[in-house]
Amino acid sequence: MKTVTPRDGDIRLLLTSNGIPGTLNNLTDDEASDYEESLPAFTGARYGKPAISKRVSSLCMSLAQSLGHWGFCLLKALSPSFTHHLWMQRPSTTGTAGSVSRDGHRPILFLDGIRGIACLVVFNFHFLYPHTYTIFQNFGAPTPDGQHDFFHQLPYVCLIYRGRAMVVLFFALSGYVLSYRYLSQIRHHAWEGSQKSIASLTLRRFVRLYVPPTTSMFLVMVAAFFGAFEPGRRFQDSDWRHGPAEQHPVQQATLLAQLSDFARMWWDWSNPWTWNPYFSHYDPHTWTIPLEFRSSIALFALLVSRTRLRVFYGFALTLVVALYCLFSARWDVAVFLGGSLVADVHIALSSRHAGVVTLSPTTITGVARKSYQKIPKTLVTRLGLLLGLYLLSFPDEASEVTPGYKTMASWTPSNYGHKYLFWHCIACIILLWCSGLDEIIKRPFETKVAQYLGKISYALYLVHGPLLHSLGFALQPRIWERIGHESTSQWILGLFVGWMLMLGWSIVVADLFWRCIDAALVSFTKQIEQAISIR
Repeated sequence: MKTVTPRDGDIRLLLTSNGIPGTLNNLTDDEASDYEESLPAFTGARYGKPAISKRVSSLCMSLAQSLGHWGFCLLKALSPSFTHHLWMQRPSTTGTAGSVSRDGHRPILFLDGIRGIACLVVFNFHFLYPHTYTIFQNFGAPTPDGQHDFFHQLPYVCLIYRGRAMVVLFFALSGYVLSYRYLSQIRHHAWEGSQKSIASLTLRRFVRLYVPPTTSMFLVMVAAFFGAFEPGRRFQDSDWRHGPAEQHPVQQATLLAQLSDFARMWWDWSNPWTWNPYFSHYDPHTWTIPLEFRSSIALFALLVSRTRLRVFYGFALTLVVALYCLFSARWDVAVFLGGSLVADVHIALSSRHAGVVTLSPTTITGVARKSYQKIPKTLVTRLGLLLGLYLLSFPDEASEVTPGYKTMASWTPSNYGHKYLFWHCIACIILLWCSGLDEIIKRPFETKVAQYLGKISYALYLVHGPLLHSLGFALQPRIWERIGHESTSQWILGLFVGWMLMLGWSIVVADLFWRCIDAALVSFTKQIEQAISIR
């Protein structure tokens, strides 16, 4: 084979304006191959090694593409999940009203929406908590100068910030959801499946409830050591605060002292053998977690005890224990069991509507069904909704002198230190019963917004407190300094601006916490359970 040696004239003929060989088609395949191999070496010697420059450019381009790819992935990971459809070619359909619930039961999908809206109300309560005392009394309650007459204190209206009532609703929702599948299985005599369900719930309950708040409080501890909560402490000690003070993270002198303080706090907070609420200074809002764990275990024990009972007797046993707990001021267990009772009734009614007869005509649910034949079901549920919301508006303080609630306060058992807990328990049971039977009531809670809030509700509950105590307490005075706070309208406007900023920031952080910690934990615990379980 003859080797072709390029000359200047050949270069002028063979190179086009864009540097690509122009007459290779006139050569044989062997000649063209040899010519192409010799061309880069010749041009590199004469014109400054463009082949090396090409390799450097290619390397830089690959590096830029890699950095761009990882930057895109990081930006997507840090962005809220509800914006992820903007990053994909097709919109995501997860979490929509048409999907199934996380337990696989379409009929209880609305409960996630209720939980999400309730968590938003809790955020409103804690945001307003250090700024005003008016959120604790209702309209008409006496004051030293007259009486409370603010619009936001009216019944029903006050539910936009009635956070303590929402905590009771959380417990009722948990009792309903934790019982639903198990009760459905034992109603259809699926003994093996029911045993697996209750065992799985019991095994994973501690990890499910305790690991996320432990993680969030550990992060708070680290932030407190570096002084992230000191501006909030100055706010609580200043004239800007017009509401009650709340437990606040404490900065220790050394990291070892901070870790020791956190360890002592965690040990006392997580103690399952005491029923007294524990308000941690790293996040006082986590006082509900140990109570929910203990109530869950009590519910599981009762569900197991009624496994082999006939449906009527199992329902009666749960009802008697729930009433005993309610009048013993053990409101947390009572409302858990109340949620389970409502789930039992809903399952029975849905089974009858589907043509599955599982109860005798003398059972409680059979009597309830006969009453629906006399009175339109929608009328009962709508009136029940109004009654439940009114009871849920029961004031946190001064109920015995508040118009519309004086008589109810006098009926409250004397062993209740906080009278509202008794009536909030009753209200939550009524609301659960009504919402599960009325498609119109369910509809707002099956919207995309409500479902999304329900999806991140646990994460939002855990992160909003530390964010308010750090960024929120430091930011609100700066807002009032810019907008003004001399008049009522300026004060309310500044509060609204702060609420909007902190709500948006809390949702973004909660979304990240949900994806990185909460959802990952659920998947991880299921994998561990499958790995160590008998097959």
